[in-house]
Amino acid sequence: MGSEMIPIGKKAPRHYGIVRSPEELGRVMRAHRKGRRLTLEETADVGGTGIRFLSELERGKATAQLGKTLETLRLLGLEVVVVPRGMADRVQQLLDQAAEDERD
Repeated sequence: MGSEMIPIGKKAPRHYGIVRSPEELGRVMRAHRKGRRLTLEETADVGGTGIRFLSELERGKATAQLGKTLETLRLLGLEVVVVPRGMADRVQQLLDQAAEDERD
């Protein structure tokens, strides 16, 4: 898999938040990719992965390979943060506030 990150053009709309299922992760990734006006083909080419893998990942296929998933997130400029369950709502509030601040 490639190691370069896709350059960031315009800021992507904020669709971020707590992810509790493969489907939720797929929705976040798809919204982020589309917000950056990237096709599956462009993302696959830069990342050195297949279109089929990316499509299945965005559709929430639970058997997607973790290593490829993390590399694809990094490629898109996203990262995974693990926090204790009790802190998830506080983290979501921070994300919501940051998105609100960017709109102002």
